[in-house]
Amino acid sequence: MLESESKRTDLGHIKNTFCANIVVLNTSSGGFRFGSVLFFLLSFVLCIFYTVITAQVGAGTGDSIKRPRPSHGVRNSTGFRSDELISRHSSHKECNSGYSKKLPEVIIIGMEKCGTYALLDFLSLNPALKARKQIPLEINFFNKNFEKGVDWYRRQMPCAQKFEQVVEKSLYYSNSSVPKLLKSVIPDVKLLLIVRDPVQRAVSHFLERKGSKQFTWLNKRATSEAFIDPVTGDVNASIEFIRKSVYVDYLHPWLEHFHKSQLHVVDGSQLILNPVPEINLAEAFLGISVNISYGDFFLNERTGFMCIRRSRKCLPRSKGRPHPVLSKTVIRTLKRFFAPYNERLYKAIGREFQW
Repeated sequence: MLESESKRTDLGHIKNTFCANIVVLNTSSGGFRFGSVLFFLLSFVLCIFYTVITAQVGAGTGDSIKRPRPSHGVRNSTGFRSDELISRHSSHKECNSGYSKKLPEVIIIGMEKCGTYALLDFLSLNPALKARKQIPLEINFFNKNFEKGVDWYRRQMPCAQKFEQVVEKSLYYSNSSVPKLLKSVIPDVKLLLIVRDPVQRAVSHFLERKGSKQFTWLNKRATSEAFIDPVTGDVNASIEFIRKSVYVDYLHPWLEHFHKSQLHVVDGSQLILNPVPEINLAEAFLGISVNISYGDFFLNERTGFMCIRRSRKCLPRSKGRPHPVLSKTVIRTLKRFFAPYNERLYKAIGREFQW
């Protein structure tokens, strides 16, 4: 590479010197005789020739010089594309002295529509925990981005001090292929699973899907018929928002690869209404001081949810959608359907919920 740069410099010097001398000779010739004009034109052609030669040499050495790749996205004021911004800003070089990047010690694995966002937010109040809150909130490394490598995964984490446990959330619980991969990368990870009343979770999932292009058929059916087959009277067990409320069906792969002591189950129904007891149980599970108290929260009377006092932060408007009123018959049918699965879950995790 140095040799190529030297060649370009030498040729450029020759060109500049030669052309400068030509100008001097022609301007000092004293007139515009035919011979002078002819000599000037010939000199001009030679200057052009040298320019082309030096340009070709410069292009010929391009393979040894790394040039920026073309951009395939809209760049913002920082000069990075939007999909590059988070990883660049959270690079190891950005960490201050005493801070570093490390793989998460704690992962909130789901279940979706059970309060994973609130759990992450509330846990971040403990100074012994460092929650990853960059956008996107869910990295989904072990089910969507594993090919990017562990170093890429580490770079997505926040800068943390040695004593801080890094917490991230990705909704892996219903994916049976994740536990084995996760075990191979972070064998001693602590897992937080949050569940709630399966009927409430199913309705919340239904509301999220309703109106989306993938589930437009829901808009054409009565709410009760989305859960109960109007002909047979049976629960539509194959529908996603019903299936994912059967929590115990997804538990086996996790207990197969991780010791039971590495998994803690949070009651999402209580977390929203009375978060302190559930957060304190999670703190104890993580082996950190029980630091979070009622003084850290206040009640949002409009939504009925608890908010963080320090930041005046409440759940976003997209959370806590008003649920449709299901008939008592539909509710009884759903509760009867979920009851045996709930009992199996209680037995497997050693804890019962008031569902």
